Amino acid sequence: KSWILWFCGFSVGYYFFNPGKSLKKVKIIDYNPLPNYSLFIYALSILFLVLTIVQGMTGDYGGFLINLRLSFVFKTNTFLQPFFVLFTFLWPLLLYEGVVYKNKKNLLALLSYMSVYTLASGGKFGVLMTFSALLLVLNHRRTIKKKQIVLFSIIGGAFMVLISLFRDSDSNAFLAYSYSPLVAYQSIEGQHNQIFGHETLRFFYSMFNALGLDDTPPPPDFYDYIMTPLYVNVYTAFRPFYSDFGFLGVLLGGLCYGLFFGYNYKGYVQGKLLQSGLYMGYAFAIISIPFSDLLFLNLSLIFRTIIVFTVIFIIFNNRIKYKFNG
Repeated sequence: KSWILWFCGFSVGYYFFNPGKSLKKVKIIDYNPLPNYSLFIYALSILFLVLTIVQGMTGDYGGFLINLRLSFVFKTNTFLQPFFVLFTFLWPLLLYEGVVYKNKKNLLALLSYMSVYTLASGGKFGVLMTFSALLLVLNHRRTIKKKQIVLFSIIGGAFMVLISLFRDSDSNAFLAYSYSPLVAYQSIEGQHNQIFGHETLRFFYSMFNALGLDDTPPPPDFYDYIMTPLYVNVYTAFRPFYSDFGFLGVLLGGLCYGLFFGYNYKGYVQGKLLQSGLYMGYAFAIISIPFSDLLFLNLSLIFRTIIVFTVIFIIFNNRIKYKFNG
């Protein structure tokens, strides 16, 4: 039921903005580049890497990657926390540089920072984020061939497998993700939250609670582990919508996904600055649907992207030239 409802909702949302044949030609609009700041980002990346290595080697949780992962989840490393916060501003900046694609030094420096962030978080989704964004950045400039997509997928998948193997020390751990999210999702059948939109709207509960406007605490950033028969904490993207609103929530969740990506994909092929950035930066949430909801979970990051793009556009940009990438 959930798959059917989600697919129907997503399709309605997507075709609302793209009712005709899918566009393939990408319009490129010239936007003004930012000044060169790559040396500053490289310096931050080196410091970030050194502290990451220290945390991985001295943590109390076990091996190198598991030390990094659990300190990231439980926020127990005060030295790395400022770099994790900085990521939420540098990620939108990377997306802007990707859309403009004029200052390669800045782009490469930001990619180096994202690589260290992926290592420091000890997670696999950082690889997914970076590789999917980079693929769409390159496609925006020159249409990516199917062979190149396959190559990117193989390289990205290989990195994720390596992270899983070194972190979990279990050759079956990565394979478990092919079926475990659906098993975990089935385990919450009939369970619904008593608080309105507690999981889907966690960003607003977190913000209002932090500002002292609401006493309701936000839900944890990570779900409880469950045996499937391996321990996992991914329940598919349906989890928050079903937990909050039942099957109607799953339908509406798919609709929201379809509207978001349908609108931004249309702007991507038309060369629109903000829509291109949002599509490049969050397309990984489509890939992660069988595993987890990474769109609503990243609402804070999405809002930061909108703010950063708006500020940069106001300060630096004048649209002056159009051309087509066939």
